[in-house]
Amino acid sequence: MILYKQKIIEAIQNQNMLSINFRKESDGSYVERDIAPYDIYPKEDSKSRIAREMLLGYEEGGFNRDSHVVTIYLDNIHNISVLDETFDGYRIRRIIDPKQSPNIPRNW
Repeated sequence: MILYKQKIIEAIQNQNMLSINFRKESDGSYVERDIAPYDIYPKEDSKSRIAREMLLGYEEGGFNRDSHVVTIYLDNIHNISVLDETFDGYRIRRIIDPKQSPNIPRNW
């Protein structure tokens, strides 16, 4: 199991915001973002053709950034902190508009 997977699952179930430091696929740089996690699902890597686990979440806009849906491969995550802030799961679900039921069980 990937190092931070259990922490992400608990944050989804408890509706806790996460501060995630991760490596961007696009350019290899490291960034830190505050994210409302929605689900974890397998996705085939377009380069290696190997299935990797991916976090689907939402980032509220901030300084010089618009609000947007976020996807992060779990193996690109360098560090995670659970924040004292919570999110509205129903609102995030409406914004993300997922095409399938979530993989991670939750009561919201």
